[in-house]
Amino acid sequence: MTMADDARSNVPMRGRVEVLQLEITYRCQLLCPRCNRHCNLQQLEYLHDADLTMAQLDRCIGQIRSADVHLRQIRVLGGEPLLHPQIDEFLVRLVSSLMIDGFAETIVVVTNGVIPARERLSPALAGPAVRGMIDQGRIQFQIAWPGKQKSFRGVLVSPADMGMPWRECGVPRVCGSCLNAYGYWPNGNCGAVARLFGMGEYARFEFPIVFEDTWPHLEADLCRHCVKGSAVLVHNASDAITRSYRNAIDSWTRGSRPAFRRF
Repeated sequence: MTMADDARSNVPMRGRVEVLQLEITYRCQLLCPRCNRHCNLQQLEYLHDADLTMAQLDRCIGQIRSADVHLRQIRVLGGEPLLHPQIDEFLVRLVSSLMIDGFAETIVVVTNGVIPARERLSPALAGPAVRGMIDQGRIQFQIAWPGKQKSFRGVLVSPADMGMPWRECGVPRVCGSCLNAYGYWPNGNCGAVARLFGMGEYARFEFPIVFEDTWPHLEADLCRHCVKGSAVLVHNASDAITRSYRNAIDSWTRGSRPAFRRF
């Protein structure tokens, strides 16, 4: 066992963050009506000018290395991640600073398939380190399956508004914590809910090593407004907007929500 392995063994397995979602942009060509990142709500000012910067990525990488975190997977997401002007540079940096030194095992770039990935990423693919990781299957490009947007069920429906019980689901831990231009969030879905409701206090600015220590009250704070928290609602696709969501959207439209701090 190496010294790094020994240090990692002191962090409890339960709740340890092993998957990191990088939401590098909220630009998207499709703007699905039920977008679970709310990219279709163009009046939400925090979705504008929200590309992750190289400086922010470097800050994240530094925190991962300093904390000696081992990530099973990094998922590069959006919006549409291939619309980020520095996506190729991001991949090179992730490989050189995390994968080669053993801090991350795999990278998955999740795209809607509109832009051919290999054409868009030709500068990155030309680099031997990135090309080698692709050849080994450690960097993958995953096209969201056709009709994916149809599976986003009632993203603006709050169980609390419907008078229904809610619970915390397994998505945050399974899918991984999320970093965007405003900090770390419990997960992409959770972060989208928190941001829409103006809950900037849910953002963290140091890498969340243990999930439960970082976000101990998800069910009370966020699950009440998340369709995945209701066993009844999660199986019923809906374009409805319930009261809490309408009020949250109106608050952003009126400019009465405070701006989020940048990571």
